[in-house]
Amino acid sequence: MNNPSPIVVCGIGGSGTRLVANILERHNVYMGDLHNPARDCLLFNFWMYCQRPGNRSRNLYYLKLFSKSYFYHWTEEDVREAKRKWVDIKENNSSHSKNLRRAFEKLSKIFDVQLNSTVFGWKAPRSLLFLPEIFELYPLAKVIYVYRHPLDMAFSKNQRQLGLYADFFNINNNRSPANSLKYWLAIDQYLDGLSERYKIHRISFEKLCCRDYSELFSLENFVDFKLKDHIVNDLVETPESIGRWMEHGKDCFDVSDIEKVYRLGFDIG
Repeated sequence: MNNPSPIVVCGIGGSGTRLVANILERHNVYMGDLHNPARDCLLFNFWMYCQRPGNRSRNLYYLKLFSKSYFYHWTEEDVREAKRKWVDIKENNSSHSKNLRRAFEKLSKIFDVQLNSTVFGWKAPRSLLFLPEIFELYPLAKVIYVYRHPLDMAFSKNQRQLGLYADFFNINNNRSPANSLKYWLAIDQYLDGLSERYKIHRISFEKLCCRDYSELFSLENFVDFKLKDHIVNDLVETPESIGRWMEHGKDCFDVSDIEKVYRLGFDIG
């Protein structure tokens, strides 16, 4: 595929990336064919498991293997590398080993298949931690960052990224609402820096759930194809978890972090 420009859907876990991925897939964007129930791309998670942000050469090495496996362009050495990677995953006692085993079983076969789809991408929330390397490998990539109200995210049950990557931002990785909010704010600042160099589109999950015209229109312009109303209406549902932070209050957060949320334009009551 010449000058590939994948559409990469990322975000903090629980932010609504699955909805955006489903919308793209229903519009004939090839999003891979091996997923977990959350529609995460298992091949991406397989290769990037245990990789650390900022380790450019190592991350690029595994991203290239991911790219080859995504398009089924394999050699026998690639298969051997997949077997070595699987040993690393098992030794780390991954709680997701059953899902990643599915990826390994697929990678254990040698493929030589050309995909016919001209628009492709993947959904893996943790992609956001490897965006510099993704853009180095795919300079024309289109990255969609899905976000939700930071206080709602702080009370989400999905705090995996906090546990895995908080130390990269000098944040305590103990899974608490206060640390989760600090992580959300750190990611927001991190993306501000990257947006000066790369093509990153931010989309609000809440606005998408409300079928906000301007939000949908901006997404259409970014992906460069028309979104069909009946598909969006069929997929979009407003979850009860929107506004859940109001049930808990704000006393557990640092005042300075609440002020940052307010300055970003979010309602804090």
